[in-house]
Amino acid sequence: MQPHDIERAVIDAVVDIPDYYRGEWLTNPQNTDTIFDNFCEYCNKAGPKTCALYTTGGKDKIKQRFKDIRLLRRNPIVVAAYGVLAPDLITYSGSKSRIATPLYAPIQ
Repeated sequence: MQPHDIERAVIDAVVDIPDYYRGEWLTNPQNTDTIFDNFCEYCNKAGPKTCALYTTGGKDKIKQRFKDIRLLRRNPIVVAAYGVLAPDLITYSGSKSRIATPLYAPIQ
């Protein structure tokens, strides 16, 4: 509100306001593919001890592992109860949500 009083600023997010308020979200996720590609590259560099999604074959194979979650549409995975945890079901929609959230806010 007082730009002349600011020496330095950190911009939290750059948003196309009209696009955001129309609910179209056509410009907001424009870097999602880049973030995803970088994640796969860094996972490959980190190796199996650091990245649970690591697989031999490089970043393209890691990317393919993400794409393979489509198989969960017809074949969700049942996770047996363990200790005090109830049985669970790993589904396509749940997995997609778990992937999309960090792509939208990668630092968190």
